[in-house]
Parts: sequence; C-alpha cells; structure tokens
Amino acid sequence: MENGMNAKNSLIALFCLSIVWACSENSALTHETYTIDESTKEWYCNDTIAEFYMVDSNGITSSFTRTNNTVEYTTGRTSIFWIPTKAHKTEHKYQNYTSTYGIRFSFSAYPFDEGFGDNIRVQVGEYSWKYDVLHQKITEVSTPQGIVSLRMTSKGYKEQGQAITSTAEIIPEFTTPAQVYTNVLCVTINDLISLNDPYAIRKMRYVKQFGLVGFEYGNGEQVLRTNNL
Repeated sequence: MENGMNAKNSLIALFCLSIVWACSENSALTHETYTIDESTKEWYCNDTIAEFYMVDSNGITSSFTRTNNTVEYTTGRTSIFWIPTKAHKTEHKYQNYTSTYGIRFSFSAYPFDEGFGDNIRVQVGEYSWKYDVLHQKITEVSTPQGIVSLRMTSKGYKEQGQAITSTAEIIPEFTTPAQVYTNVLCVTINDLISLNDPYAIRKMRYVKQFGLVGFEYGNGEQVLRTNNL
C-alpha cells in the first residue's frame, strides 16, 4: 500500500515538474528563429519616407504621416505531452501611417513555413489583403463585410469555403502626379465587396520602397501619390 502511494506521489511530482519545465522557454530541445527574407524587405516603405501626400480626383490633398516603424518578435513552442520539443521566434515588421482625414495605411510582413513565401499585408482604411511574395498569390482579403483566406496544407494553399477571386499582378508602370512608378503591384479586390457602395476600395497600387502610390474607389475616383517628404 505504502509503495503504491509513493509511486503515485512520484508520478504527481514528475507531472508537476514537467509542467514547470514546459513553462520555461529554455527547456525546449531546439530553438529556431524565423526571419523575413532579405528580398521581402524590399517591399518595406523606405525609412526616409516619414510623410507623403496623396491627391484625390477632386483635387483634395491629404498627408500621410508615419506613426510606427518597428520590428518585433513573437514567441511560440511545440510540445508533446507538455514536454517542449521546439521553441521559436518569428520576426514581424510593422509600418503605420495616418492621413489628414483619418484614413489609415499600414504595411506588415512576416515569414511563413518552408514551401510558402513570406507574406506582406497592406491595409487602407477598412480594406486589406495579404500577398505571398514567393507564389505571387493573394492569401487573404478583409473588408467591412468579413474575411476570406486560404489555408496552408502540406500540399500548398487550399480554399476555406469561399474562393478568393481578388487578383494581384505586377504592372510595368503606373503614372501619378508624383512620378512614373515601375513594377507596380496592382491588387483588385473582388471579394466581400458591395457593388452598390461607391466608396468601397476596389484597387490598391503598391511599389517596393515607396509603399502605397494609389487606390481607387468603386465609383472610379482615384487617390494618387503626389510627392514624398
């Protein structure tokens, strides 16, 4: 009887120790850091662009001022029966701008697992998309109507219910009052959009190092880059 109780107590003690050990990041057998690829960093807005101007179809100009430009690392771990087998850190890049009239433009980037490219995310107002820079594919679209996204599997991206019909293409050039930009990523949002909403953002144009250079509403009105400060 006493031996049985001792064995039971030993198991409880071992269980408690394993929980304590699992709570320590250093207890993992392996450590890994996932970083953003150098080629993906070309998509960042240049650090010198602290402010830029855009003008709409009615000639109204607004300034976009940078409010955040940071790199952060999130942590996580993989465990089996409470015993950690791998601890990892993942790099994230964030850049945020706010306009004179309250429209927010943000950019973020983060690495994906092997076989998938780094993702960049661009948001203007309440509309955003994610883009796999390796596979040149839209992986998520978010609007005031909801979110549609692709799921990562061992066989690549798979649909999760509703298909993504939004498109992304690199166009040779795009002209704004500021300049002629080359190799412009043009994203057309076709998902979760009200066709009767004249101010739903339907298109965004983005350029490496310069950031957002234009977007277009459902009524055809455009907002275009004028210059940088």
